[in-house]
Amino acid sequence: MFHPVEWNIGEVAGALAAHCLDQGAEPHQVQAEDQRFAEFARQLDREGVQRHWPDVRGY
Repeated sequence: MFHPVEWNIGEVAGALAAHCLDQGAEPHQVQAEDQRFAEFARQLDREGVQRHWPDVRGY
């Protein structure tokens, strides 16, 4: 049930590596600088990467 979120960890790691290469940045810079992080988060959103745990109900 939660595997897609787990798989996103690897997907985001790869996306971050590619983003850093494109932007000439280090991963810690993306995390530390609000503007860089917001840009990366928008990229993930555009690509449909789920960034939050789903709200699962009904158990």
